[in-house]
Amino acid sequence: FRSWYGAGILACFLLCALGLRRLKHHKKMQLLSEQMLIKIPVIASIIIIRHQILFMNTLSLFITSGVPLSTALENLNSLSHNHLFKTDIQKIINAIVEGKSLSSAIKSIHSYFFNQEFAMLIAVGEKTGNLKGVFDKASAAYQQLLAKKLQRLSTLFAPILMLVIGLFITGLMVIMYLPIINIGTMFRF
Repeated sequence: FRSWYGAGILACFLLCALGLRRLKHHKKMQLLSEQMLIKIPVIASIIIIRHQILFMNTLSLFITSGVPLSTALENLNSLSHNHLFKTDIQKIINAIVEGKSLSSAIKSIHSYFFNQEFAMLIAVGEKTGNLKGVFDKASAAYQQLLAKKLQRLSTLFAPILMLVIGLFITGLMVIMYLPIINIGTMFRF
């Protein structure tokens, strides 16, 4: 009976993993997980900067190619997998279609991804007529910032990961030696 503990725990773990994987493809579950992740301070800043870099690089490429801004934003919207980001991009597209500039469209929405500093950066590019140059320089700066944040995150998670691995190995050892200890107690004289 006790030898089934390990197999039962493994089966529960596998069923949970398969269930979570199946839920991952469900749209409401994706939105819920994105909303939860965007509220975790360290992870949220990484997600936000990553999407800002995607925004700047994509628009810079499309501006260089001569693609209209609304079309470029629609293409950007189709590239992203984050539903919160897609919602914000759609709000920006709607504001641009109404006649607003890109910076005022970004200022008008309340977004996780686009703050007032980002809107002012774009406003400078619009006023100078060099939006592509601003996007390129800001993207390089944001990429350096992202690299620093990822480095900090990896140094933060290294000890936590070692602890989790240690607990996992300890659990495996207990599961393996528990039947041996039980057999030893059965043959006491």
